[in-house]
Amino acid sequence: MAKRRFLTGVPRRALVIGTGGALALAGVAGADALQRDTHPVATPGAAPEITDVAPFMLQQIGLVHAGHDLQLSVGAYGHPDSVTADIATPQRSTVELHNEPDSTWRGVVSAADLPAAGSIAVSLTAHYGRRAATSDPIQIQVTRDVTQAALPATLSRRVVSTFAWGTTSTDLGRTASAESDTVLPASIASDTTSGEVVVVDSANRRLLRLSAAGAALGQTAWPSGAHIDAVALDPVSGRVHAVDLRSGDVFTGPRNGALTQSATVPKSTSGAGAVALFVDPSTGHLWIRDYTRNSTTVAGVGSRDPRAITNAPPLVQVGDHEVVIQTAHGTTTIPFTDQVVDAPYVATASNGTAWVAVNTLDARQQLAPQLVRVDSDGHVTAAPAPDFIPPADMTADLVPSLGGVYALVRDANAARLIEYRFEEGK
Repeated sequence: MAKRRFLTGVPRRALVIGTGGALALAGVAGADALQRDTHPVATPGAAPEITDVAPFMLQQIGLVHAGHDLQLSVGAYGHPDSVTADIATPQRSTVELHNEPDSTWRGVVSAADLPAAGSIAVSLTAHYGRRAATSDPIQIQVTRDVTQAALPATLSRRVVSTFAWGTTSTDLGRTASAESDTVLPASIASDTTSGEVVVVDSANRRLLRLSAAGAALGQTAWPSGAHIDAVALDPVSGRVHAVDLRSGDVFTGPRNGALTQSATVPKSTSGAGAVALFVDPSTGHLWIRDYTRNSTTVAGVGSRDPRAITNAPPLVQVGDHEVVIQTAHGTTTIPFTDQVVDAPYVATASNGTAWVAVNTLDARQQLAPQLVRVDSDGHVTAAPAPDFIPPADMTADLVPSLGGVYALVRDANAARLIEYRFEEGK
């Protein structure tokens, strides 16, 4: 098999489900009780924890592939007599875990006891003589693992808004000097219920809001001293969240009001890659996907691996002639005839549909960008995306629209917010 290059992914670190169901990453310090340390202080009788349970990227807790056994590895404090896992499947089974020499309790849930699709809940119980402590149920998504060639599709485009480079209320900023990199809009976010878009105008230190029709809805200045890397819109509360990964500060506020600091997360590590924010629709929790260390929950503690959340940005891995896309619905390997260069931009809709911009080289060794869509059922379609051919380029990640995906495309003269959709039946 051709070698694979990891563009977005997670380091192999232990995942921990703490006594309150909080998710943490080993090696990353907690902040304001938003994360739990790998070795939290616990008293005898505390509920057990789940630690690293499976191969990198594919079967960590929160996800298990259909047809595969679920491996459990549990660390329980207080030296329990036994540990059991209650699996809430249609058969509803209880698995007795075995105490290993390293004081870890391990067990296997047979693939035969797992559904072919959907989710299951696992509750862990540590038994101490006549006493017992049971953890909160942990949701685990059963996912597919398929190889699917992309079917050709017709891509429609709609220019939502055009911005000149400048400083007025209808412009987007762009600054450059011989001593520094060009400063361009850093991020965009969308509300998938209304189509509203927010653009992080980095050079002008503000957020610009647009309607789905492209009408200006207002602007918000950055907090003093902050440098906003990414934003997210909460369609339920109506709030906007913004994060400065240089300082670790998270800011929140109404869409037409000022942003104030709401949380602190670990600072971005040197050389960190792309960053994405998303809101879990089932809990309202804000998640930050820093691809150097995977996701970090912010607005409250989470009880799930973020990769099991339907609208979490996909993890993407590329090989010389393939792209592997992992979403909450499973892992899809897409073969390509042309050589794959990279897949730098991604988005996931609320129903789990993933969009990925893939750069390939055609037979003449010319760049041939494509926009690929992976539906929640694994159906894959793709279409040429000539807007992404240099000197034009995207300045920020893709974000979902009401029926497709938004991209902010720039050239020397202007930036354009464009909505792309695949024409059904074409």
